[in-house]
Amino acid sequence: MENFELTNAQREYFGLEPIDGVWERVQWRDTSYIFFDGDTIRKIIHYDPHPNFHTGYIERDYDLQTENRELIKPKTAKGKPKKVTASNILAFKPINVSFSWQHRDIRVKCEANEIVIAKTYPDELRFDNDAKIDSFEKLEAWVKDFIANVPENYFEKLQAIKNAPKLKKNTSYKRGDIFSYQSGKGKFCFGQVLLDLWKVSNCGKFPEEKILSKIGSVRLFGNPLIVRGFNFVSATPEADGAALSQSGSSGGFYSIDYMIYENICPVVGHSKIEEKDMLFPMILCAKSEETEDIIFQWGFIEKKIDITPLIPLIERSKYEIRYVGSISYHSAIIAPKDDGFHMINDLNHPDNRELKEEVFKIMGVALDITYNQFAEKENELTIGQIFERLQ
Repeated sequence: MENFELTNAQREYFGLEPIDGVWERVQWRDTSYIFFDGDTIRKIIHYDPHPNFHTGYIERDYDLQTENRELIKPKTAKGKPKKVTASNILAFKPINVSFSWQHRDIRVKCEANEIVIAKTYPDELRFDNDAKIDSFEKLEAWVKDFIANVPENYFEKLQAIKNAPKLKKNTSYKRGDIFSYQSGKGKFCFGQVLLDLWKVSNCGKFPEEKILSKIGSVRLFGNPLIVRGFNFVSATPEADGAALSQSGSSGGFYSIDYMIYENICPVVGHSKIEEKDMLFPMILCAKSEETEDIIFQWGFIEKKIDITPLIPLIERSKYEIRYVGSISYHSAIIAPKDDGFHMINDLNHPDNRELKEEVFKIMGVALDITYNQFAEKENELTIGQIFERLQ
């Protein structure tokens, strides 16, 4: 297939402006087409060759005034004219909608409010090489499949997205807030904030030497959290409290607040976190690169253990022991699988079941011990005591 290009009929499904018959298509080198309506730039189609990620396709709508199609007029009085080149055009924020296929990922976004209209999802690709969109043929197939499977009243929903105001950032959230996120086309999942580790590390009521508080000092793109995901999928982003409570959840995991703060995962409800709801990740980690001491860490519980007899099992299972400050965070919220929500290095992950059993044998505790029972045994804070300190 030669260079892919959306048709006007396909553009309608993504909210892009159709190419008007009076526009003039001007080729810019071998990578771009610029569409002029008189001296006004209305659209650009740009092909982005990349040696590692194959060819990309970008289509954006614009309303850029030019001087004789040679210079782009500045948007402000202090601005300076820029030559009409593909790179200079792409440096301007588009209007309407942008469609991009880059690095094998597709994203269609309404520029006015930054709402994503369509995109590829990991569960669609299934991490299968044959499913990865790495050619124009596969891009064409994805577009056709998307159009063939749009729901009824799709265009009404599309217009509502284009007319929606820009979402405000969530400058505040609290323990117990329920958020939604899209994990596939027409597929919404839900999670809940269990613990704000920034508050844990900054309230002055917890021992500074705890690994948990040190994790809490890692800022990354935002404040670290412990969240849980519900084993519930919906066709809408609205939270159904009864359905969520009945669905149950599994696996608390470390995340960051970026997705919630930016309203990519908007808060859609709230329910009080009871002690039984608190799910701490359970991991093996090291205090630093300078020590070979391995720590079993489950929430605020730390226990030094000798993993020498477990080394063959750890190597066989490819379990990664991380250092403090490099615990596995998720910059995005992960979707539930058949086994629920778990970090890959959480001993509660189904792939780590055998290792968890052996670790508990070494520590001499029952496999079904509760967090509070273990905390009392190790003279650590129970979940209730942790919550009390955060009041």
